[in-house]
Amino acid sequence: MQPPQWLHKKGKKSLWTLSFVPYKGAFGIANVLFPLYVVFIGGSLADVGLVVAAFNLASIPGLILWGKLSDRSARRSIFIFFGFLTATIFFGMTALASTVGALILMNILLGLLSTSCIPASSMLVIELAPKPLWEKKIGLFNFVSGVGWTAGLFIASIFLIRLELLYLFVLCALFCGISSILAVFLLEEPPITFERHMLAFLIPRPGIREKLAFAPTLLFQLPRFFQHKFWRRLKYELTNILPLYYIATFILFTAFFVAFLPFPLYLKTLGINDSLIFFIYVLNSIMSTVTHAITGKLAETLGRKKIFTTAISSRIFIFSFFAIFVLLFPQWAIFFVTLLFLIAGITWGIIAVSGSALLTNIAPPERQGNAFGMYNAAISLATTVGSLLGGFLAFYVGFFLSFFIAAFIVGIGTAVIIKMKF
Repeated sequence: MQPPQWLHKKGKKSLWTLSFVPYKGAFGIANVLFPLYVVFIGGSLADVGLVVAAFNLASIPGLILWGKLSDRSARRSIFIFFGFLTATIFFGMTALASTVGALILMNILLGLLSTSCIPASSMLVIELAPKPLWEKKIGLFNFVSGVGWTAGLFIASIFLIRLELLYLFVLCALFCGISSILAVFLLEEPPITFERHMLAFLIPRPGIREKLAFAPTLLFQLPRFFQHKFWRRLKYELTNILPLYYIATFILFTAFFVAFLPFPLYLKTLGINDSLIFFIYVLNSIMSTVTHAITGKLAETLGRKKIFTTAISSRIFIFSFFAIFVLLFPQWAIFFVTLLFLIAGITWGIIAVSGSALLTNIAPPERQGNAFGMYNAAISLATTVGSLLGGFLAFYVGFFLSFFIAAFIVGIGTAVIIKMKF
């Protein structure tokens, strides 16, 4: 059975990325909305961890499944459209959810189904452009995605001046519905398709890899766990310093989620209203995007490892001072915490780019495909573990101690990176 003709439009090789602007806006909103809404309906901080972890955990098999199906069918547009459509449906259904259990179920379905657009879009951005333009097109897709994410947060901050949190799910559904409509008119199939495992050879330039790393759709390939040759080759992956880097990545990203998962609720305890919380996230997103634009040049000047270790080690102090400033200067708490959160946005722009790009220094060219897969797998697992741990720590020991624990975990990960010689 052939896909509908409207999925084969020609001559729109850049315009298709615009269909992702509303979609990214919806998920930018959801990133802040879910922690706030869980507590709004009577859930605990531990419940926040369960709800967010449900999405992260469900998205891992979802990404693997949709990536394989997209590669085998040699189709991209239908999977992108399906992701937009299912996101529309489940965000709309989430607006009707009034219990934590219902939110967990919605997040599982959202993680399994709406992620169908992620592997397909990651490949489409490459397949619709000639190789000399890949870096430019990837940069354009990153920019468009970042604009959508930030714009969604800004619009939500405006809506919350008059409306309750519940209506933001309707807004998310509306955004994803707009993306579905745009997909009908803008999406097209590539003239030739690649499989994910080919990208290690197709994308040799570190500059392109750095742009790929920052993309919200950073996942190109996960390890092929269910193939015998993966396990046969695993011993070659776990040689030299690669396993240490995977472990350090897992440790660091777990710590990041421990600190940032309950962060919207921490801002709320400081007396910041929902509208202003979203606006603070807008500023954080802008700082990350701006930093990303200059990280490549900083890496050339100072070295990738140096700027990476500087960025991650600075988070030890950021997480610690989230608590210390509030304890020492309660009257200035909102100002200091907001300032630190903006600095954290700067560090994320560096970490997202240089952390992935360091793999090109560590892994031999012939093993970089699997190396990036293992790296992405470590991050995916860390988002789930960090979400659960962050929610339960904030619930049982409080925000302050959670931040100190996150800082300690970052310190461990940083020590591992510093000890590595590459």
